[in-house]
Parts: sequence; structure tokens; C-alpha cells
Amino acid sequence: MDVRVLLSLYGALSCRHQDHRHDVRAEAPSYQIQPHGRHEEPGDDQDLHQQRRQLRSQRRGDAHGQVHPHPKLGLALQVCQHRSKAGAYRTHALAPAQVDQGSRRAPRDHCLPRRQGGGAVKYSYYPGCSAEATAVGYDVSTRAVCAKLGIELVELPDWNCCGSTSYFSVRELRSFGISARNLAIAQEMGDMDLVTTCNACYTVLAKTNRYMADNAQLRADIVEALHRAGRHYDGNVKVRHLVDVLVNDLGYDAIRERVTKPLTGVRVACYYGCQMTRPMGTFDDPEFPVTLDKLTEVAGATPVDYPCKTKCCGGMLMLTNEQAALRLCFELLKSARDSEADVIIAACPLCEMNVEAYQSRVNKEYGTDFHIPVMYFTQLLGLALGISAKDLALDKQVVPVDSVLAALPA
Repeated sequence: MDVRVLLSLYGALSCRHQDHRHDVRAEAPSYQIQPHGRHEEPGDDQDLHQQRRQLRSQRRGDAHGQVHPHPKLGLALQVCQHRSKAGAYRTHALAPAQVDQGSRRAPRDHCLPRRQGGGAVKYSYYPGCSAEATAVGYDVSTRAVCAKLGIELVELPDWNCCGSTSYFSVRELRSFGISARNLAIAQEMGDMDLVTTCNACYTVLAKTNRYMADNAQLRADIVEALHRAGRHYDGNVKVRHLVDVLVNDLGYDAIRERVTKPLTGVRVACYYGCQMTRPMGTFDDPEFPVTLDKLTEVAGATPVDYPCKTKCCGGMLMLTNEQAALRLCFELLKSARDSEADVIIAACPLCEMNVEAYQSRVNKEYGTDFHIPVMYFTQLLGLALGISAKDLALDKQVVPVDSVLAALPA
């Protein structure tokens, strides 16, 4: 995986660089989108909070590894990239884009309504690459929990890697193209929202929708590339995170009614990661999210005050600058211990792996003795719903979760 371009940003930009503002969107050199209101540097903390309140009602966007596009799509993207640079073509007429990935609810509106009609709903499902490797437990527990709650997930046939976030800095058009191919497949499956569990996949797919809607040239390039690969995408598939679906479409009360083994007394640090609620998340507060905390309460457990809930885990930095990534993981683990959490729950495969699997290296680097269980939020919720630990793939965890299992009622 080639993340050198992304990683260079960490060391090259100061904290007050224009691209480090909390509302910034990644805007690649070829395909720009129009800003939604001007943002100036705050003069003090009061100004900062005031501007955040104003910006939360606006749309936001932002920009891990080398990927290999579908053969036909890869060739088509090369052709489109060549023509785009030459400025020599325009594709056939395009229908107006319908997708708006950025319309936000009021920042304090955390009691979110369920979808019109309620009841069980069918969704197309994008597992993502991690679901077949390091995050098998996330995929297994997601399917088990959704089945228990009456949610039908229909996996995309012949899906490909989303490209992850850093690939946009290396092969911009191809990144959008391979992401759009998944959206085109979802469109072919009918009128269903597309659900994913990986924060990076969610960001990339939603970003593709957003940029296609806002940039006519990019949309034309992608449509032609897809056409040459035998597919078409109108921009009408809504991308959803599983947390959004559980909270908005099913609702806290409906989930609570199905809880049979409440996790009473278990103290949980809810770790959202840095990409679930921002830059493309639209279903929770970007700085102070609460959806996982509320789902934890629904499961009968106790969410602790966890200041690091949206801090970065280091991501793929663990492969290129391990010391820096270990520092980030140390801070996350220390914060959880300071909050007296029994377990950390995560909603992102890479976040879960970094915080759990590298605890021994953090201990060696900082002289600590962390052995904090880390689970996917679906595994914690699944236990409360009465699903067995085996059916939630809890035997695949690096740090044993015996303390959590011990809290289950007989």
C-alpha cells in the first residue's frame, strides 16, 4: 500500500495550515468543488465554538493503499484521464445528480427518527476488504446482529476495493472510478440504500457521491469510464453507515425491546474514530458524537466519559512511522484506562486492529501494562441481544474479552 503522499501531510503542514482546519475538505488539483461558506481562523475559544455551531449545519467533505481496479474499468479510466487532461471530450447528457451526502441534522438532535413506515428494511451491503481478513469478526457480527433485528443485508456481487482514503492522493480519477463501480453495482440492485461498516469505505463512497454531484467534469469522466466497463451510475445511491441505519431506521427503542442479556455494570469506552462522523458523516455531531454511547446504554452497559472518542488511531501510519502511530494508540488506551473502562468498542476495522493488536508494542514502548479488551460495537450489541460469543466471532479477538462475557446474565 502506498500511503507516502498522505503521510507527508502529517509532517509537512503546521497545525494552523489552511488544510488543517476542522471544516476542511480535500480538494484534489483536477476536480474542485465549491466551498459552502467562508471560514476564518478563530481568534479565541469562544469564536471557535461559535463557528463550529454555524458550520455543523453545512456540508463537509475530505480526502489507504494501492489498489487494482477492475481490468475493464482500469483501461477506461486511463482513456478518460488522457482525454480529461486534453479537455477534448464531453460525455452524453447527464441527468441532474440527486445525491446529497451532506445535509445535516441539528447538532443537538440526537433523538433521531426512524424511516417512514418503520419495520424491517432491505439494504445493499458493501463489506469492504477488511471484512475478509483482519475484520472477519466485524462482518460476522454485523450479519448476526442485523439478522436478529430483522434487517436484511444483500451483499454487492463482484464488489471491489473502495480504494481507501489515501489512494485519492495518488490516482485521483481511478480512485473515484473504482469507488463509483461499487455504487453502480448497488444501483443495479434496485432502490436500496448502500450500507457499509468500515469508516474509510463509508468516507470514500460518500465522497464519490458528493464530488460527482458537485463537479460536472468529474461526473462526466466517471460516467464515460463506467460506460466503457459496461456499467452506469446516475448518482442516486445513498451511502449509509451501519450505525446510522440502526439508530435512524430501526431506533433505540426497537433495539432495546430485543435485548435479552443486558450488560449491566460493564463500563465501555466508545471509540468512533476520526472518519465516522467527519468529514462525510451526517447522522451525528462531528466533534461530540453520541450514537455509539446511546447504543451502549441500550445494551445495558455504561458508556464512560471518553475524551479521545474521535481522535485518530494512526491508521496506516503504523506501517510507515510506527513510533508516531504507537503514540496515538497509547493516548487512546491511556484515556480508556483513566476513564476506568472495562472494554473499548470500535466502529472501524483499522481502528479496532491498531488499538487492540498493538497493545503489546505500546507497552514495550511506554512501559505500560495495557490489556484492555477491544471489540466491534456489533459484538457488544450482539451479546446483549442474546447471540453467542462464537456466532459473534469473539474467539478471534487478540485481547480476551472474558471480563465482558462474565458480566452476561445466566
